[in-house]
Amino acid sequence: MRVLVAGASGAIGREVVALLRARGDTVRALVHRRRPAGALGEGVELRAADATRPEALRGVCEGVDAVVSCLGAPVAMSLGARASYLAVDAPANAALLDEALRANASRFIYVSLHVEPAYAHTAYVRAHELVVDRLRRADTLTGTVIRPTGLYSAMADFLGLARRGFAPLVGDGQARTNPVHERDVAAACVEALGGGPGDVELGGPEVLTRRQIVELAFAALGKRPRLVRLSPWLMRTMGTLLWPLQPRLGELMHFFAAVAATSALAPAHGSMRLSEYFAERVAARS
Repeated sequence: MRVLVAGASGAIGREVVALLRARGDTVRALVHRRRPAGALGEGVELRAADATRPEALRGVCEGVDAVVSCLGAPVAMSLGARASYLAVDAPANAALLDEALRANASRFIYVSLHVEPAYAHTAYVRAHELVVDRLRRADTLTGTVIRPTGLYSAMADFLGLARRGFAPLVGDGQARTNPVHERDVAAACVEALGGGPGDVELGGPEVLTRRQIVELAFAALGKRPRLVRLSPWLMRTMGTLLWPLQPRLGELMHFFAAVAATSALAPAHGSMRLSEYFAERVAARS
């Protein structure tokens, strides 16, 4: 197949590109900033564009059979970029979908997230579901929405906190989830190129409490867990206060406050446990 991978420099996108190259597909990679030639592998065609500007995407889907979109603002608790998820994820993917329709692509795979009612109202979720709604209305291509519970690469942020000596725990930490390796999410994206259901719910092989996830980060570093308890109410309040100056961070804090107190489980995929992933990350840094 000829496949466009959008968000190709992100955790999932890089894995999708690698899997497509391994099976012999022709890959065009859409990235925000141009990387050196060969950064995603030899033979990958690079296109650099700001996907929130529809005119910058003109022609990006010409000649492709399918699109895999991993586009989205990073999930990072930082004071960096300010633009909200509603201002980035939704318009960028809508513009990409319009280009796919214009180019007569036959398949569109979109990486969203697993949604539970307790956090369906958050801006972070709405930014993704606006894209899902638009994809459902597309009448000349078929689409699949990949819905992971949470990525190992996002959980790796706890390693950085553990290195500093402490990490926050929102709520009592007893809500359960089964996060999944980004490689397994990428595999689901590639499999969906051949067809399948409209939604694919995706979790990892191991069910953990939110507290256990944080404790595993400390264990990977050989440190005793030091957790600072935060109430979901306080997290939401902080997000509300930050929103006027840091919309993206404010939206993310509202999302974390809701998701931290909610169990989110999906069918298991893959075999690597989170503790093994953390150990790999620590070893790679040594």
